[in-house]
Amino acid sequence: MKNWKLKDVVFLSLLAVVFAVIYLGAVYLAVFLSALLTPLGLAPLVNEFIFGVWFMAATLAGYIPRRPGAAILAETLATLLEILARRRGKKPSQKYFPNFLTRF
Repeated sequence: MKNWKLKDVVFLSLLAVVFAVIYLGAVYLAVFLSALLTPLGLAPLVNEFIFGVWFMAATLAGYIPRRPGAAILAETLATLLEILARRRGKKPSQKYFPNFLTRF
């Protein structure tokens, strides 16, 4: 991390937090859309529509600070924060649709 300044580290940390929230929202959106499209048989395609969301943090972090390793660091931090923000022991589908999949 040669030539990194404090403002670069703070910017990447803030970017990681913002994208962790976006990633978490995308997971919940995918679960919701999957539940809606299951009767039509299109549930496996839901993740394909929103798959590009998970590339945004690395792309933005690579273009803005222009430091070596910024993209990898921002993507790794965002993913770790997303995992920590999830509710432990429960899948997103169990949080919002607790009895949806167990009834059938």
